[in-house]
Amino acid sequence: MFRRTSVANSWTACLTGLVVATFVQTADAQDDPAKPADPKVTAQPKPVPPAKSADGKTPVPPVKPEDPAKPKEPTPPAVVQPLDSPLSPFSNLRAPAGRRPFLSRLSRTPDLFGDFNTLSVAQISSGAMSSSDPVVSVPGGGATRRYKNEQARALPTDRVFAFFNHFHNAVDISGFGGNRSDDINQFTFGVERTFDNGNWSVEIRLPVATETDLANTVSRAQTDGLGNLVVTLKKLLYADSQVAVALGLAVTAPTGDDLDVEFSGFPVRIENEAVHLLPYLALQVAPDDNWFFHAFAQVDVAADGDSVRVVDPFAQIPTVDSGRLVEQTLMFLDVSAGYWWMRTDTPDSSGLTGLASVLELHYSTALNDAHITEVGFLSVGNITNRFDVVNLTIGLHSEWNGNTSVRLATVVPLRRSEENRFFDTELQLAIIKRL
Repeated sequence: MFRRTSVANSWTACLTGLVVATFVQTADAQDDPAKPADPKVTAQPKPVPPAKSADGKTPVPPVKPEDPAKPKEPTPPAVVQPLDSPLSPFSNLRAPAGRRPFLSRLSRTPDLFGDFNTLSVAQISSGAMSSSDPVVSVPGGGATRRYKNEQARALPTDRVFAFFNHFHNAVDISGFGGNRSDDINQFTFGVERTFDNGNWSVEIRLPVATETDLANTVSRAQTDGLGNLVVTLKKLLYADSQVAVALGLAVTAPTGDDLDVEFSGFPVRIENEAVHLLPYLALQVAPDDNWFFHAFAQVDVAADGDSVRVVDPFAQIPTVDSGRLVEQTLMFLDVSAGYWWMRTDTPDSSGLTGLASVLELHYSTALNDAHITEVGFLSVGNITNRFDVVNLTIGLHSEWNGNTSVRLATVVPLRRSEENRFFDTELQLAIIKRL
């Protein structure tokens, strides 16, 4: 009996010692990670048998667990400018056009209509310039030689366009021989393309005029054909969700026809040679989804003059007298306000997607005295010298299929004196397709 108890106690002591030793080794391994645990003591995970497919035969490769030591990198959020967040000048313009959704409201803003009133700032008269002497207003050869911003805005835009302008009583002959006036019909075709992520644009316009034939008993003026080619470079200076400011420079090249006038039997030719430079500043504002505004300030500077030649057919030997006509420097100020009566912003909309009305005021003036060229006994130039033209434009803008505009407007001079109006009324029709 004593022996059996001693043996049992011995086995109990051995098992107790083994458990204590195992516990001590495990504690030491946890305290010192560099010290490897006893392989006999450390539990080993049981191998997972390969999974089988639905047919129970083909083994399915096990799914490799993700490495917990290498976390998955989060996808960076797209840089999208909120619509109404504050923006600092110039910084937002460096983003690509596709990441500038804040321009969506401005991009839908209709263009300024304009008044296009600078058809003629020169006349031909005799040297005496008495009230009975005939005076012929000089239209541009083929079409207008001048240019001012119309159907335009501050925001550079990819587009093609065609305009039609009808000017009632735009050229006239007065004085001895009777008073006569005639209309001018002009078409303009052009394209504007953006570059540098929409921060710049270049535009090309070419006007074409139908035939104008004006005559009384002693004088005659006739013109038709191409006008001067206009190339405009525009830079967007600042833009946010409501305001865009741009600086531009237009250059008119003398591509138009020369002008031939018969004045009291004397053939007069004004050659189209002058290049005009027209820097301008443009402002475009869309404070909400309904109202929109435009403002333009522009100067027209003649870089050169036009040659004037007069033939005396009554001399025994016909002689030619020549001079040079330098046109005045002009300034144009334009403001426009419009309201959307209806607009659809749903993508892929068709039919009529927008309708707006526009009211504009235009002011044009000469910044210097006129240069009068004396050629033989004739005086050529702006005989009335200074002028201050104020025109009112009322327009209707319709938008079709979300990218095509059909626009109709009428222009009425607000000054009654003849020297401050270049026509009686004007009718405008424009078709613009954004690309």
